[in-house]
Order: sequence, then structure tokens, then C-alpha cells
Amino acid sequence: MDKLVAGGDVLIHNYRPATAKRLGVHYERLSEINPRLVYVELSGYGKQGPYADRGGYDLMLQALTGIMHRRIPPEDTPIGAGVWATDCSMPMMLAYGIALGLYNRERTGKGTRLETSLMNAALAMQHVDLVQTSRDSDSGGERAGADQAVFAPYLCADGQWILPVALSDKEWVRICHAMEIPHLAHDERYATAQSRAENSEDIYGLLHGLFETKTRQEWLDAYRDHDALAVPIMDRADVLSSEQVTANGMRLEFDHPTAGRVVSVNTPLRFPEQPPEFRRRPPLQGEHTDEVLRDLGYNEAELCRLREAGIVK
Repeated sequence: MDKLVAGGDVLIHNYRPATAKRLGVHYERLSEINPRLVYVELSGYGKQGPYADRGGYDLMLQALTGIMHRRIPPEDTPIGAGVWATDCSMPMMLAYGIALGLYNRERTGKGTRLETSLMNAALAMQHVDLVQTSRDSDSGGERAGADQAVFAPYLCADGQWILPVALSDKEWVRICHAMEIPHLAHDERYATAQSRAENSEDIYGLLHGLFETKTRQEWLDAYRDHDALAVPIMDRADVLSSEQVTANGMRLEFDHPTAGRVVSVNTPLRFPEQPPEFRRRPPLQGEHTDEVLRDLGYNEAELCRLREAGIVK
């Protein structure tokens, strides 16, 4: 471990604080081995507070930070976000933080320490939703639908779901024309964001009835013709086969020795002059242990001793 640290640029770990200390991978020790090291410490809940030394998973952080405050009828059961809100956002935040750490090292010649947590990621992913002002009222929970009628899912005549969006007055006008209710475009009850919020239940009832009269594709065509905003709510099984996703190169396929043929998500970043290239599949546990240790100068006899002692696989 010390050899890796001595020649490395970045170390990332997600041990609890007490475990990191016990294993000797705490910042104070490793920064002495390599003063230029960018040391990244990821925890579940942060290093302070009553949860600091507890273990945690994504859904637990969704519960703790209010993401599961959203409820579904009829029992008002709290539900998760439907995606891994922290597990998927945290790597992007870490990449950003590490880039800043490396940039700081280039300027100062010194390494640095970065601390973050799954809780921080969960809070950051909700930023606007958690903002409170003195004008806010506590509704006691959220429901998908009537509380945000122009930003809610609707069922169409063919049993398929659609999401129309009108966050601005111009977008509301376009929706009215797309849905053949132009007389409501400038109706004072709905003409502004404030009035639409106050009359959201009326709008929801109106749109709910209209969407049930045509298929989803018919509504999508009508919205496109009037430059109104709407998208189909896709089944996850169909997402990676959709035309929009495949056209942008986000579908990735490869063969894996234990999983067989894998259909997955490609890297979301693109450098047109250097397009992403699939080089190798995710490794099996311990598949590259020997390769890494040989690069650190270990010979075959030393590798055998490490394996026999159960230190490496």
C-alpha cells in the first residue's frame, strides 16, 4: 500500500473514520509518505455528528435527506427517487473535486485533502427543492400530479405515459394550442406562473381528461407541431434501444466472462477529436493483482507469499 501511495497522485477511500485510522490509511500518515498526494475521504454521513461512524447505503441517504418525503397515494407511502441519487452523482462530484485538488497541486506543489459524503451528494442533488423562504407553506408532503399540473405525468388513451412541461408563460400558451384549448392561453386564472400554481388542481383535471382522448404519439406529434414541451415516459427496458439514445452513442455492448452479453450505458462525455473507445470490460475480482504488483517491483516469489498469506487474490 505504501508503495502505491508513494508513487500515486490520488487516493480515494470510503472507510469509516475509525477504520481508516486502524488500517493506517488516514491523511496524517499518508501525506508524510507522499506530500503531493490528493487524499479523498468519502463517508456516508460526514465526519461529524451522530451518524458519523455509521454505515449507509443510497436509499438510506434518500430517506435521511428528504428525497423520500415524496409520497404516493393511497397510503401515502414514501418512495425513493427511482435512481441511485447518491451512488451515481457522487463519482461526478468526486471527479470535480479531484480535478480541483490536482490543479491546486500544480499551483502550490503540495497535495491536499478532500472530504465529502453521500449525505452531501443527496443534499446537493435537491438544491432548489430544499430552499425555504418565509413565503413558503408546509403542504405536509408532495404528490405527483395536482401540485404541479404543468410538470406532471399523464396517462394517454393507449395506456402510455407522457410528461408535458410549461414552466414559463410562453410554454403554457404553446401547450394550450397543442391541446386545442387556445381560449385558455391568456385566461387570467392560468396566464402566469403564480395563477397556474394557485389553480393547479383545475389544470390537472382539465389536462387529465384531454390526454385520455388521444394516444401518446398523437399528443407528442401535436406538441412538436406547436413547439410545446413534452416527452414520453419511457420504460427502463426500452431506454437503451430508443432512437435518441442510440443516435448519440450512449448504448454500449460488450461480452463478459460471467455475465454474458452486456448492454450498458456509455460514457456521457464526448471529445469529438478523441471519441471514446471501449478498450476492455470491467475486471473480475483480483484479475489484475499480479500486473499491478509487478509494476511495483514484486517478483514471482513475493507474489506467491502474498497470495498464500491471503493478503491479495
